[in-house]
Amino acid sequence: MKTFDVIVVGTGTMGMAACMYLAKSGVNVLGIDQFLPPHDLGSHSGATRIIRKSYFEHPDYVPLLEESYKLWNSLENESGNKIYHETGLVYYGLESGHVYQGVKESSRLYKIPVNELDIEEGQQILPLFTLGPSWSVLYEPHAGLLDVETAIHSFQKIGSEYQCRFIQEKVIHIEYQNQEVKVKTDHDEYTANKIICCAGSWTHQLLSKNPLPLSVTRQMIAWVKVKDPSDYENMPCWFIQDPGIGMLYGFPYWEKKKGIKVALHVPGEHTDPNHVKRNKITNDIEIVQYFITNYLPREADAEIEFQTCLYTNTPDEHFIIDAIPDTNQQILIACGFSGHGFKFAPVIGKIMSDMAIHQKSDLNTNFLSLQRFDKSWNIKANL
Repeated sequence: MKTFDVIVVGTGTMGMAACMYLAKSGVNVLGIDQFLPPHDLGSHSGATRIIRKSYFEHPDYVPLLEESYKLWNSLENESGNKIYHETGLVYYGLESGHVYQGVKESSRLYKIPVNELDIEEGQQILPLFTLGPSWSVLYEPHAGLLDVETAIHSFQKIGSEYQCRFIQEKVIHIEYQNQEVKVKTDHDEYTANKIICCAGSWTHQLLSKNPLPLSVTRQMIAWVKVKDPSDYENMPCWFIQDPGIGMLYGFPYWEKKKGIKVALHVPGEHTDPNHVKRNKITNDIEIVQYFITNYLPREADAEIEFQTCLYTNTPDEHFIIDAIPDTNQQILIACGFSGHGFKFAPVIGKIMSDMAIHQKSDLNTNFLSLQRFDKSWNIKANL
């Protein structure tokens, strides 16, 4: 049986980052994944992700984001790869909405540059869009997008240079017994002093003896093949808090996918991660057509490419960063990233590495612990 200091189960986003930081710390680390990352079968499909600091979800994320920005910059410098593209981000919606209010609160608490615009100024930023005349507009100039595949390749490259071993095997189960942790795969068995589980939508299945408050949903991503790409190349990313269907978001033209990306940030249809409907369905088409009809009618006849990804949701849509109870801090988990986790990848990877090596992190993740839930997974208190 092969033995390591730390085994990381799941080397998609957070797991790959954790592997890199562990290896750079001199830890004998093994990364295991059933797929060859990056891939389109989990939560990191879709080529790009937004990164922003004025976090409307909760201001306690902001210190983690500030550290994440620094770590993305360090990763770019060390790998020589361009990962972060500063495009700016514009938020549209009613002033009374939780997005507007949350962005303003995070901006105020942490002095994040965010500009309040009137609708005419907002229209100038996205001149091809049709926007609600009574909406309020916020603009965060130092937000942007991250190149997913380049990021994951960069984590893996540096981790390998520091002797991290990566294998492609399907994990069958994770076991803790007599202060020993084991990982059984479809090929072999491995032991370690610590296990970090970053298995995304498969986390609940792998830790079924330790039930977690997680649900998995199928999400749609669409690439709209616009008539004139040059009209969309220098635009910012955007959030639209649509009063009818929820939060629509999107990205400027991305040459690697030949289109602008559009998606809906609302949990979709519940699914088993091993049996996901990968083909487009009626609801996917309706969402994109709703977006085009209401906000971008000039692209009414555009060709659309659909993709799917998975959300792993917690009851309050916040992450879980913790140790599994009654495992002597030997099984650590990072999960429940619910469609807003990728931007945190390096800081979560660093936190998990520090927890495995030092049993703690200098960054505050108390608000993301399992202690916020009772045994029925109801939320005990507001964050």
